[in-house]
Amino acid sequence: MESQDTRLIYTGDLKLHGYKSDKTENFIQKSRDFDPDVLICEGTNVGQGEITPENKVREKLSEYLGNEERSAFVNFPVFDLERMLSVLRAAEDNGRNLTIRMKQAFLLKNLEENGLLPFLDVWQLF
Repeated sequence: MESQDTRLIYTGDLKLHGYKSDKTENFIQKSRDFDPDVLICEGTNVGQGEITPENKVREKLSEYLGNEERSAFVNFPVFDLERMLSVLRAAEDNGRNLTIRMKQAFLLKNLEENGLLPFLDVWQLF
């Protein structure tokens, strides 16, 4: 955002560990070039020494699911699409079915219908 007096950037949730981390890196570079006066940044992992990349989260989930013979329950934020994808792929890796909340199904259906879910063709997976 730019006004006559102030150049402001709001980052939202930066995903350096996600499947589209290249887009985050691009945003960071464009932000530098913009040279803001004010930066407002979210940061769940700020101050942590290590951030686990999403593909490693998937690998670990797949390992856990592969070692568990009974039903497994995985909790993650309702609208975290990348984590949902990681859980889905880990379930697939182990021949398991993923059950999601109605809110998540509604979100996925609407994102797909509006062409906003480019990294996953959800309905072919269910």
